[in-house]
Amino acid sequence: MPAFAATWKAKTGRNAVYVIRPRGGSALTAQGDRGSGYWHNALSTARTPIYLNAINSFNKAYGDTKTRWSIGNAYVIWIQGESDAMAGVTSDAYASALVSLYAQLQDDFSQAHGTNFRGMFIAETGYFYDSTEPLQTHRNKVHQIVAGQQESQNIGGTVLVSKSPRYFMSPCINGISAVGCGSFDGIHYKIAEYEALGIEMANYASIYATWGIKPLSSFPSCSNSYYAPVCGPTVDVYRWNNGSDHATSVSPTEFDNVSGYGFKGVRFHLFATPASGRVPLYRHYNPATGDRMESLGTSEKPGYSYEIQLGYCYSNASQNARVALYRLSNGVNYVTTKDPAEKQAFQGSGYALDPADKGGVLCYTN
Repeated sequence: MPAFAATWKAKTGRNAVYVIRPRGGSALTAQGDRGSGYWHNALSTARTPIYLNAINSFNKAYGDTKTRWSIGNAYVIWIQGESDAMAGVTSDAYASALVSLYAQLQDDFSQAHGTNFRGMFIAETGYFYDSTEPLQTHRNKVHQIVAGQQESQNIGGTVLVSKSPRYFMSPCINGISAVGCGSFDGIHYKIAEYEALGIEMANYASIYATWGIKPLSSFPSCSNSYYAPVCGPTVDVYRWNNGSDHATSVSPTEFDNVSGYGFKGVRFHLFATPASGRVPLYRHYNPATGDRMESLGTSEKPGYSYEIQLGYCYSNASQNARVALYRLSNGVNYVTTKDPAEKQAFQGSGYALDPADKGGVLCYTN
């Protein structure tokens, strides 16, 4: 919350006042309820206790605050989804419940104060360490929730403002001691990740507040060259590994049935559409060594040939892409990362930056 508030102030010039009413372990849907309650009652017009506590507290605080300060806009911040993922809630069911929840909040807020929320800011749900089911099963359940969160943007004011949680948690899914793991207990983030999440959410939320566009959506506005510079990364790049080949893919299931490959989660994001300053990033394959490599050109290294295009990144650092993508090689195998801790770990195990003359930087993303 402090990181969000500081960034929001820097981007919009407005202070943030919060009414914080979460319930640990709560679900959005009744199906996802594991004993801590749920937010959306799809079977009746009766509000759930968690919901009533939140909206009643907000309405009282909103009235009190108006007597002291000038209020600009009111928003909902939503960071949730693990309980629904555990229960196997589908993307359509989650999206429908989320849109309905926001509509109910709008109705109750409007009746109390004659005004509306301007948006509902959503962070994607991350992976979490769940040893009771296979990793691919867990991954697929989380991806259903993420797809529902993305899908909800097609209606009304629900706005996705963070795609980082799966990136934070990807190094943790085979145990929380892995290099770069953003969790201290397998499900909750470390302080640095919470701060990064707040900054990212405020950055993208401020774009919606200023421009009226949903910067992480697939809406046409983000394909428009006028808006492209403020639109964010929308392509998830996953990694698989078989002990030597670090294979990236825009499909989380591409190597599910390829013997020896293990899923390593989201390792970085790319932009979905071309824009000024953006260059395509490709995946190449060397059939002689069985190795894959990321490259800015369709032909770069001997023995490697074009396989797929992953997405777009910036050739130089820009306002919306300050994070370097590094490529490293041990002379036989290549790997690409944006994680400084992972980069250092690879260097410690015999990998060198490639291209060396550019400090290993291929391009810039977010």
